[in-house]
Amino acid sequence: MLERTICPGMSNMHHGSQSDNDQPIILDGNTIAIPSLGMYFNTNAARDGSSKIKLAADRESGEYATSPISVNGSNRLSRKLYPSVEEKGRKIKYKQYSIFLPMFKRSKQPGRGAKKAKSETTASTPISLHRLNNMFTFHIGTHGNDTELNALLKEENVSCLEALYLPTGESQIDYDNMLDRHGLTQEVVDSWSENADREKVPQGQCDNDHCCHRNHPICNSHYAALPMSHTANTINSIIRRMCGDWCYGMSINAYKDGN
Repeated sequence: MLERTICPGMSNMHHGSQSDNDQPIILDGNTIAIPSLGMYFNTNAARDGSSKIKLAADRESGEYATSPISVNGSNRLSRKLYPSVEEKGRKIKYKQYSIFLPMFKRSKQPGRGAKKAKSETTASTPISLHRLNNMFTFHIGTHGNDTELNALLKEENVSCLEALYLPTGESQIDYDNMLDRHGLTQEVVDSWSENADREKVPQGQCDNDHCCHRNHPICNSHYAALPMSHTANTINSIIRRMCGDWCYGMSINAYKDGN
């Protein structure tokens, strides 16, 4: 199972509540992941799936063809999952790469709650490559080298600081405890002119920031895409659009393929 926090707005649309934004992905157990390279393999590929590969060069390369393998004495077909690409954006065009990932269905079942997995798998479900890389990275315990920060996140049982400091309208965190921890009162917070409306601030790492560009699949690697909240990513994109540049380090890189 891969832990996943989705945008509270999407959670409200699809699950009926902002606070129900903890929506893990339940894999079928046949996926091999290399998130640093953005490569994924299905070790139980029943068919080639080449019809999903739009570019003739990719279809003819053989990179995404099936290969016979033996798993626990039984014969299977293995295939590298293809990162399909779609152009998006109204004002600024950008490419979004997606993987069709085999996973279990999750739906409400009477008397059993909303987060139980059905026994059958779906057809391969599309998920953005940058989010998938991020989720696998956190799943295997790669949280960076800041030991003090990692200790705090472990103590608070969260994956990121945004889960502590960016509550939603139906927050999963103890807001009063957060104020007390930093010696703040609600009156002080209300006095801040830049204070955001808590009911409209998403919680947790539900998005990724492509730091310098996103025109190649490797740009979706966790080395080049920084996990953050949807709000933080939106703010970054507004600043970059106004500057006309990615504002990355000491580089000059036109912001023409962002989001």
